[in-house]
Amino acid sequence: MAKAQPKIGDLLEILLVEIEKLKSQIAQNGNSQYTLSKKINDIFVKVDVSELESIQEQYSIKFQQQFHQFFREINKGNENFIKINNSIKFKTIRYLLILNFTLLLGFGISMYIAINNRDYKSKYEQTLQERDSFQNKFYQAVDYFEANPKEKEDFLRWRKKKLK
Repeated sequence: MAKAQPKIGDLLEILLVEIEKLKSQIAQNGNSQYTLSKKINDIFVKVDVSELESIQEQYSIKFQQQFHQFFREINKGNENFIKINNSIKFKTIRYLLILNFTLLLGFGISMYIAINNRDYKSKYEQTLQERDSFQNKFYQAVDYFEANPKEKEDFLRWRKKKLK
C-alpha cells in the first residue's frame, strides 16, 4: 500500500503554526531578559572599606609573624651550621688531607707496579715459549740424528770443517 503524501497546504499550515509559536517564545525570552537586566541594574553593592582595611591588617600581621618565624628558623639553621663548622678543626682537615694524599700515592705506586709486572710477565711468558720451541727443535734434531746415523756423521764432519 502506498502511503498518503501530505498536501502542500497542510505543510504550510503546520509551518505557519510553528513560526507563530517561535515568535511568541522569542517575545517571551526578550521580556524575561529585560526584567533580569532591570533587576541586575537595580542591585546596589555597598563596599565597607573599614572591613577591607581590617582584613588587610590581619593578613599583614599574619604575614609578619610568618616572616619572623621563618627568619628565626633560618638563624637556628645558621647557628647549627656554625657549631658544626667550629667542631671541625683545621687539624682534622689537615689529617684527612694527608691520609687522602697517602692513599692516592699508594694507589698510584700499586698501579705502576701492576703495570710493570704485567710487562715483565708477558716478556717472561714469551721467553718460555721461545725456550719450549727451541727444545722441541733440539729434540727433533736429536731424534733425526738417532734415526739417521750417517747424516749425523756427515753433520759432525761439516761442523769440524766450519770450526777450523
